[in-house]
Amino acid sequence: MKLIPLLLIISSSHLGYSQKSVQNDSTIKTSKTIIELEDAKTIFKEKKTDFWDKYSSGLIAAFTVFVSLGISVWQARSSRKHTKANIISEARVEWIQNLRPQMGLLISDISTVLVKVNVLKSKYYDLRTNQIRTDLTPEQRERRNSEFEKVTPIVYKIADTFNQVKLFLNRKETAHASFIETVDHFAENFMDIDNIADFEGELVQKAQIILKDAWEQAKK
Repeated sequence: MKLIPLLLIISSSHLGYSQKSVQNDSTIKTSKTIIELEDAKTIFKEKKTDFWDKYSSGLIAAFTVFVSLGISVWQARSSRKHTKANIISEARVEWIQNLRPQMGLLISDISTVLVKVNVLKSKYYDLRTNQIRTDLTPEQRERRNSEFEKVTPIVYKIADTFNQVKLFLNRKETAHASFIETVDHFAENFMDIDNIADFEGELVQKAQIILKDAWEQAKK
């Protein structure tokens, strides 16, 4: 009967030892796992550091080249746009400088013809009928013809200058077409234009609009 309690004690002691052994094995395995994880982290960090140390200079150089290339492309495009804008602006300024004196000469000659024609009309025309006076003597008629002949070269000069001016103008532009129409009206009706100041002022105003518009475009 004394043997049974002893066996129970031995069995209990053996069971306790077995449980402790299992616990110790589990603890050892967990410790090993933790150590392995820490080692893996260390190795990964070392590899990551080695990769950066090995390739960082190349990556930085490549990135620098890429950025520099992008800046160069942007600068080239910007330069081309700026150069193109300058060329257009310079062309418009040159256009203005060439057109302005031609327009000035044209308007001046038109005014001269209108003044001369109106003086001749007052001397040799019946202003009520706008016809040559019937009471002129042969000498007066000859003098009239001679004085009108002096106007003819100016009219030819106006026609030549007007052709030069039209080379600069575009009939599709409203201001340009308006100026051309006004000069055409002079060419067809200069014997009947009495209000010289108004007509000259209209021509000057239309010429100024053309030149001003061109100048505003040149400044952009």
